[in-house]
Amino acid sequence: MSISDWWVDEGNLWLGEWDISVGKASLNLSLYGVLFLSIIYMWYVYTTGVSSKPELLRSNIIYLGVIYGVVNTFSLLKVLICVRNKDGIPFYTVGVTLITFIGALLILGQRDFIFRYMIGLVVIFYSYGICGKIVMYFLGIIMISMVPIMGTLKSYLLSQDVSRISDNIFVSVFSGEFMSAGRNIDTLVLRSCEWNYKYGKTLITDVMRAVVPAPIYKFQNPTNWFRNQMHPELASQGKGPGFTLAGEGFINFGYIGIPIWFMLVSLTIVYLYKKRRSSMLLYLIYISSIPIFIYSLRADIANIISPILKHVAVPLLMMSGLSYVLRSTLVSYR
Repeated sequence: MSISDWWVDEGNLWLGEWDISVGKASLNLSLYGVLFLSIIYMWYVYTTGVSSKPELLRSNIIYLGVIYGVVNTFSLLKVLICVRNKDGIPFYTVGVTLITFIGALLILGQRDFIFRYMIGLVVIFYSYGICGKIVMYFLGIIMISMVPIMGTLKSYLLSQDVSRISDNIFVSVFSGEFMSAGRNIDTLVLRSCEWNYKYGKTLITDVMRAVVPAPIYKFQNPTNWFRNQMHPELASQGKGPGFTLAGEGFINFGYIGIPIWFMLVSLTIVYLYKKRRSSMLLYLIYISSIPIFIYSLRADIANIISPILKHVAVPLLMMSGLSYVLRSTLVSYR
């Protein structure tokens, strides 16, 4: 990131200053509309007879789960607007959103949305002086400690089974999510004779996987390639070991590909950080992308592009369009 910082100047605009214009009515309609749809979706999954997350992943209904990323964005937008306008924290919105995400954990096995939302809240509160740096660090430690606990509750309402947690919670935190990326690149190195270098082709599949909806055509991003190539027994069960951002660089250009891939990600992080206050759209993308970049360490570039587009940028632009239509209709009515 330090090297990348030289390349991104404060006055150097790679893109025009994008902003969004959102009315109160369109924001509430969009937020509570997607909240209602997310509850209907959970109810539908619960009544289909699916008994585990792997079984859910093998079905096509999993693609509708994108709605929780939209809930996260719209709810953070409402919090951001209230805090910026000094209207206080919208506790009702925060509470309903957290309850919805807890339901997604217990039914769909998705715990990442809880962490994404909490990280977004903490960043907003810190940015606007509601909480200090010590409080932010304290909440961060709590969230990290919750990782193994929430892992035991994934899809509990479907399976009626609670996974066992290690006696040592410190070991549990660092032996799960943090270990997988290193284990996966170790597999790539040890079994390098079983695959050929991609020479940058994965960037194309990353973009296509992010842009083209999976029900239309499912492009194979590096994470799926790794699962199918190295762990076909897990792929057949709808499971997977994740992947590694370093591994994507490695399968493209060998060891030199690793710093190249981290340079690409670092440039994006530095750009979003420096431009975060230039528009509400970029600010929402910035705070929403923080947990996405964290997760990408055990995934690939597609897992950065896809949620930023589908969960943040496109829904916000659609909401802005809805706000424009409502204002135009109101003016015409008058």
